[in-house]
Amino acid sequence: MTVNERFFKLIDDQKISQKTVANKLNVSEKTLSAWRTRGTDLPAKLIIPACRLFNVTIEFLLGNIEITDVLLDDEVVLLNNYRQLSLYDKVIINGEIARFLKEQQNKKGIASAKKAV
Repeated sequence: MTVNERFFKLIDDQKISQKTVANKLNVSEKTLSAWRTRGTDLPAKLIIPACRLFNVTIEFLLGNIEITDVLLDDEVVLLNNYRQLSLYDKVIINGEIARFLKEQQNKKGIASAKKAV
């Protein structure tokens, strides 16, 4: 996958409007559209801002690492879903996960104590 393909896949996967991407990278929508149409990679000076926008590493954007190289399929699905949430919803989800994990640890502790008796 080329840098251009990966860049526009991130836009599509994260459901970010071209207008938002153009504003965040300080380029026109026309320029962004031309990059997509021509298959042009974004300029080097925009690599880091694009990585920050999409919350990915430089290595990922440049194609040196695939997200699937380090994550299982179900983890990729969870991550993509998580990235679509608002900050408020992310806080709620993180709290629920923390609560669930604590509950699971408590259950394991009770089960271990019963075995010891």
